[in-house]
Amino acid sequence: MKYFHGCDNPKALFDAIAKSKRGEHGLEGEFHVAPKKSVAANYGKYLISFVMAADVAGAHVGLINKDGNANALVGNEVEVVMKSEAARADFAEKVVAAEVICPDGRVAEMDVNSGEIVCVR
Repeated sequence: MKYFHGCDNPKALFDAIAKSKRGEHGLEGEFHVAPKKSVAANYGKYLISFVMAADVAGAHVGLINKDGNANALVGNEVEVVMKSEAARADFAEKVVAAEVICPDGRVAEMDVNSGEIVCVR
């Protein structure tokens, strides 16, 4: 299964994921991903593609533009939110691969365990 995340600082995100994978305090706050690229792309200049080994335990699946959660750019689309520390830790544990799609079109393959770039194409 694949999820997407938009952000402006992928280095900090991958450092946090690597920390979480080591059992350290890594990802903080609510962490949002979406099953559609078009949704995630509205939240940052870098688009992150995550490949997951399984569903994330404790994640909240809901609609954007419901109950005060609004973003006119994406309409009524689905998002997955990890609100608890346990859900964020489970997300980090189940990420098996990731890529960063850069604004200039380059794609960086990431090592999700170390947070380092494996290659750029």
